[in-house]
Amino acid sequence: MNILEYKGYRAIVEFDAENYKLKGTVMRIRDGIHFYSDNLMTIEEEFHNAIDLYLKRCEEKGIKPEKEYADHKRFECVPRA
Repeated sequence: MNILEYKGYRAIVEFDAENYKLKGTVMRIRDGIHFYSDNLMTIEEEFHNAIDLYLKRCEEKGIKPEKEYADHKRFECVPRA
């Protein structure tokens, strides 16, 4: 898996065969943050730009930026007597 990390955010990068581009998606947040690049050399820069823009917009709107959430919840199983 191709994962990028920046400022506490992680993104997965995939090849979009339909558009012949690299597509990145920030993982584990509800706000949809996506970024694209035609070039492998610039995909990380596009990720940084997307996160910086997201943080700037949150600040401008006076809202708290969403942070990564866990994929799982912890459950404890207790056997019945």
